[in-house]
Amino acid sequence: MIKNSYPKVFDRLDQGFSNWEEEMWAMQLSRHLSQIKDVEPDITQVGYPVDGFEETRSKLLQVATREDLSHLLPDFRETWSSSEPPSCSKDRVAAEIASGKLSDEVLLSARWYRLHLPYYLGQWNTNSRRIYHLPEDLVLMLQATSLRGRTFRDLRFPFPSFALALECPIITDTGQAMDFILLSGESTPEAWYAFAKKLGGWKPTDVASHYKIKKAMSMGNHQRFQRLAYKPITDANRTPELWTGYAWPGDNDGNCDVDIEDDLQAAARSAKRDEALDWTNKLFRVVIGFTFYLQAFHESQKDLVTRIRNEDHPKLRASSYGTSLVSPEEIFKVQSIFSLSREERDGLSNFFAGRGGWEVNTHFREGHWRRPPGEGDNPLAQKTVWVRPTMVRRDRLAENTLPMGTGVNA
Repeated sequence: MIKNSYPKVFDRLDQGFSNWEEEMWAMQLSRHLSQIKDVEPDITQVGYPVDGFEETRSKLLQVATREDLSHLLPDFRETWSSSEPPSCSKDRVAAEIASGKLSDEVLLSARWYRLHLPYYLGQWNTNSRRIYHLPEDLVLMLQATSLRGRTFRDLRFPFPSFALALECPIITDTGQAMDFILLSGESTPEAWYAFAKKLGGWKPTDVASHYKIKKAMSMGNHQRFQRLAYKPITDANRTPELWTGYAWPGDNDGNCDVDIEDDLQAAARSAKRDEALDWTNKLFRVVIGFTFYLQAFHESQKDLVTRIRNEDHPKLRASSYGTSLVSPEEIFKVQSIFSLSREERDGLSNFFAGRGGWEVNTHFREGHWRRPPGEGDNPLAQKTVWVRPTMVRRDRLAENTLPMGTGVNA
């Protein structure tokens, strides 16, 4: 059952896009400030807005096919200073994200993906318009399941582009709770976006302020314009932590046979971080693990994925979707075929939140994927059997305590 407060997470795409619109507007204001000769701006918003960004939402709502996408949306690659994303390797991007210290090159790469959010939303519009809601137990178990032995060639995404709403957010190194993920695996380049729970409390500049700023700009009242533009520009400079986008991981040479776990952990090690606490590692484990989960159980579990009906969720039914990018019909609930006990759930939540060290006696053993019975020695057999994370030596767990460590199943 979806928690009462959680239908709000389905608004993340709209909230993220509204934030993108605000950022484009702030770039426009900053650009106008820089062109005023008698004003020395003390605030800037780096970059140039997409031409016609004000019409992008209405165009996105008209996108139904790939042809629509190419005709109705601006060519974002030509809008930016380069026809391709900045030349920054995926390994370097992942390593610097994990370290929390981003170079100018990676920051430029991140800004490129921020600028192109509508393009990837258009990909989602034309490919699936589907959001999968993952319950807390499933998210925790997927985070604690190793992808060792699985390669990128094994991946079979349900759609080229889809989104995940997480009942249990993934906590970043800066403390942001990311509870929504957008993946686009068909476009070039492939990309992923993560949206923070805090987006639910973010508000764009009100209509009255928009009008005052526009009026000051049109009347040439430079001092008033600068004073009014200060807040939206500075606010836009603070919003990158609310959502982010980067290239999808994988071998830069196109080698699909690279071990997924090795690829993810190598990026974390290069940043000199503990792989178990790397939030991007956990994010990829959830996204990739979810696809393996569907592959393994969609035939044997009849109600594994079910559409959320409006009458089941009054908050969704009562909302207005006139200009929204998402409607309730695109939301699907995913069942967890395994359930965690209270001790397991609380223990994993504490560990992934970074609260707790290692317990030698009682600990968690990572889950993993293995080949079906009788196929263990067949290198061509797919690893479709999920051995879920388990609590080891529960009998040694003292009363009213929780295991805080994770054991690795080699």
